[in-house]
Amino acid sequence: MTDSPIPSVSNVQTYSHAASHSQVQTQTQDDRNEKTEKVILLQIQDINNQVAQFRDLLINIGQPRDCPELREKIRRLRRNCVEACKNTSQLILPQVRRTTDIGIPVDCPNLMLLFYIVQLFLRELCKSKNLIRIVPMDMTEYYETRTGPSNIGNVISQIVLCKQITPDFHEEELCSIQKDSEEIRGLMNELQEFMPQSGGDIGTVRSLSTSSATQQLIKPPIQVYGIEGRYATALYSAATKQKTLNNVEKDLLKLQDLLKKDKQLGEFVHNPSIKRRDKVEALKAIGKKVNLSSETVNVLGLLAENGRLSLLNSLINVFKLFMAANRGEVPCEVITAKPLDNEMTSKLQAALKGFLNKGESILLTSKTDPSIIGGMIISIGDKYIDMSVASKVKKYSDIIADTV
Repeated sequence: MTDSPIPSVSNVQTYSHAASHSQVQTQTQDDRNEKTEKVILLQIQDINNQVAQFRDLLINIGQPRDCPELREKIRRLRRNCVEACKNTSQLILPQVRRTTDIGIPVDCPNLMLLFYIVQLFLRELCKSKNLIRIVPMDMTEYYETRTGPSNIGNVISQIVLCKQITPDFHEEELCSIQKDSEEIRGLMNELQEFMPQSGGDIGTVRSLSTSSATQQLIKPPIQVYGIEGRYATALYSAATKQKTLNNVEKDLLKLQDLLKKDKQLGEFVHNPSIKRRDKVEALKAIGKKVNLSSETVNVLGLLAENGRLSLLNSLINVFKLFMAANRGEVPCEVITAKPLDNEMTSKLQAALKGFLNKGESILLTSKTDPSIIGGMIISIGDKYIDMSVASKVKKYSDIIADTV
């Protein structure tokens, strides 16, 4: 991989305009994606309202308000909920599968919302079956003047036997609920495959799992939580499998340096008014021009596509921690009131080695902060040591204040 400089933001914008030129008079893919996300969210909210209404209607079974009209309303609402759950899942799952196929953990709030609602709906389906079994109602008279629920088995039997079949609406309703429950349970398991491992569990539903792609992730030496940690972990895993860890690290360091120096590029990355699809195409063009590794280009594209480019710098910092831990380097930050000279730095490094395990080395960074007055503050690994004069002054001041 060459160390060619990454183009300035003017080139980034050129790539962006070129990528979107053919779409000037048509709706961009990103527009469609954003509209789809909004439609999905509205559908999920509608499903949630329908499930709540379904639950409220079930309360009336066996009560004074129970009647054939109520049972029919419950049946229709149940069927609507089932179809809505299935249709909405088909809008979510294709994108989720594409993401997980390349090892990136799921970052889809709509999927999580739908999953929890489907869980709740499955509960209500089980409850409805028990209630209808315990409190049956003869619907024959009700359906004499109305269109009843269709049963393909009855229709075929009537054709074959050439005689009218008297349906048992009670048994058919129980069978229909059982079929719906099986469909919703299958859908729940399908959604559950892509749920993050740390996700919560509702009631007695089994613990959440991860997709097979996520389960195959190669874990970094240390674990970092948060969204940036998930993306960095996936990138570390992909780079490890392809034996491109060092190249990916160089890519990210180069990008981080450019983000610090080029304010326009930073604005391009963080500007929400620039379409996600344009950002994706621009970043792909940059990656191809400067020969970034495919793993780096993939994660940049996914960050842009998911609206997470603002986390790029945090992701890079997390990846640097992974690589330092992989090399046995322990990050250590020392804050002093005045800059340390070489002799003091050497003595400090020798003293800090006592905190290390065998095979580890110190990755020392130093900062100055005149407000600590004197002494030093040390952060090494998960340890924090405050030996500053300022902290001692505060400690004694607090003691004096307490005795007054």
